[in-house]
Amino acid sequence: MVTGAGSGIGLQLTLQLLAEGAHVVALMRRPFGTEPELVRALKEGRLRYYPADLSNEASLRQGAEAILRHEKRLDVLFNNAGVAPATLQFSAQGRELNFEVNTVAPYVLTQRLRPLLARAGARVVNVSSNALLTVKRFHPDELLRPSNYRKLFGPYAASKLALSLWTEASAEAFVRDGIQMVSVCPGGNRTPMTGSAGMPFWLLPISRFFFAHPREGARRVLAAARIPELPAGAFVLKGRTKPLPFREHAQTVFDLVDGLFRQSLAAAP
Repeated sequence: MVTGAGSGIGLQLTLQLLAEGAHVVALMRRPFGTEPELVRALKEGRLRYYPADLSNEASLRQGAEAILRHEKRLDVLFNNAGVAPATLQFSAQGRELNFEVNTVAPYVLTQRLRPLLARAGARVVNVSSNALLTVKRFHPDELLRPSNYRKLFGPYAASKLALSLWTEASAEAFVRDGIQMVSVCPGGNRTPMTGSAGMPFWLLPISRFFFAHPREGARRVLAAARIPELPAGAFVLKGRTKPLPFREHAQTVFDLVDGLFRQSLAAAP
């Protein structure tokens, strides 16, 4: 299963999986385009699309419930979808948008799909970013409503750090259900996001001329699903595990996202 499968790394990941003969479940806001491989796979049932807006709690719940109704198992979950807005924005739940989509949504989705993942003894691959290594100060209580906003190196980097931290903190609990969880940096890729107004102006020409085709990012993400005997909760950078900064906050971040998930369960109709 791939979130954000319609463009960038998610699209290339979907195409690679289909080329290998896999069945792909795609969770994203809009339907696929008209690429012949996708049209054919949709018609054959090897590619199945479920709509959801990951920034909206109700929409995410509805998408997950549809998957639970129609799918029997998930062998791998790629939490790939992400955002990097140019300005400070908030979700329908009132939480900062980077944090909502990049940090909270992957946890909520993984928990909601846990029965299908456990049935298959799945691996969950959370797509993070080496931007987390640029974070100089990290206060989990500022994730929901940051005091200032910087493109890429502010709330975006903090949200990816928080993603990898909760991955590490929760991994052992998922292992008890037979689910292995890791996070991975796909490297710099030429995607709609890295070419958007959400990037610092000086990075745009660099990304245009020096970043890799998103096929390379997809390759790294797919490799993280296949590296044997990765430590539970590992952060993978260029094929190797790398210690995370601010690991002392991992449990706090986990408690935060888990608390938000449990609030969403209580509020669900």
